[in-house]
Amino acid sequence: MRDGTIRPLAWATVALALAACGSHARLSPAEYQKDVNAIGKRFNATLQKIFTSPELQNPSSLKQAAGVIRQGATAINDAGNELGKLRPPGNADAAHRKLVEGFRQLAGELKDFADAANAGDVAKVKQFDDQATNNDLPGERLIQQAITELNALGYKIGGS
Repeated sequence: MRDGTIRPLAWATVALALAACGSHARLSPAEYQKDVNAIGKRFNATLQKIFTSPELQNPSSLKQAAGVIRQGATAINDAGNELGKLRPPGNADAAHRKLVEGFRQLAGELKDFADAANAGDVAKVKQFDDQATNNDLPGERLIQQAITELNALGYKIGGS
């Protein structure tokens, strides 16, 4: 009788331990690709809405534009955090870390722009605008490098 009571408890403990480990398991390449692209699709839709808003297209002040840019920074940071929770396949680790870092860096760059706009620092706002227009923000470049690396590994990320 005692063995009958201990065995179900032991199996339940093993099952719980395996379930806990499973939540930290690496994604398969197909799952990873699907999850990254889903995050990217949501992120792009959010940014499209933010950056085409009338408040940014025709702001009444730099401060108004800064508020919209902060929303964009939050969306980018949220996407970076969501990506950071993924456990990529082993061959994608380095590129994935670069992707997450790129999102976080880009969010920081947008926050810096918003701070400059709030402070009325026209020179910094112009510098940011020039970099953004030329797709030359360091965070953007890092994201693109990561996507290129992931695509070279056989993942189809970002519509490539």
